[in-house]
Amino acid sequence: MNVTKSNEMFGYDDGYLGYLLRKAAGAYRLKMERVLLELKVTSAQFAILSIIYNCPGLSNAEIARLSLLTPQTVNQIISKLESQNLLIKKKHPTNKKVQQLELTESGVECFHKCNVIIEDLEVEIKDQMPPDIESGVREWLKNIIEN
Repeated sequence: MNVTKSNEMFGYDDGYLGYLLRKAAGAYRLKMERVLLELKVTSAQFAILSIIYNCPGLSNAEIARLSLLTPQTVNQIISKLESQNLLIKKKHPTNKKVQQLELTESGVECFHKCNVIIEDLEVEIKDQMPPDIESGVREWLKNIIEN
């Protein structure tokens, strides 16, 4: 693509796809922030709660890789969630330098409340997409991520 004007670069019809992907991801994150606001949970906190709920016992570093957040950001979020009694740190059975994370009962409850809200948001977003193209979009995104 030969982009000569900024409006062409950012256009929906023929602008850079990478820019549109980033813009769509930002719009989704903002929608998540808005719907999670009532529970006083950020989208990054929800991502970490989700990871720990689905994969209890992971370390901070493993969570950082899965959440696509920096280790420093994950450490800050984990400290905040721990201070809110939503998760606990346990010693790794073989590596004394590593702590494994698990949700507390309050953390599980918080995750479930957030998850209901996010599932509703997912339905809202899917309703904006013709049903016959969802699998194609998913395959296309998978190819971008993996190649």
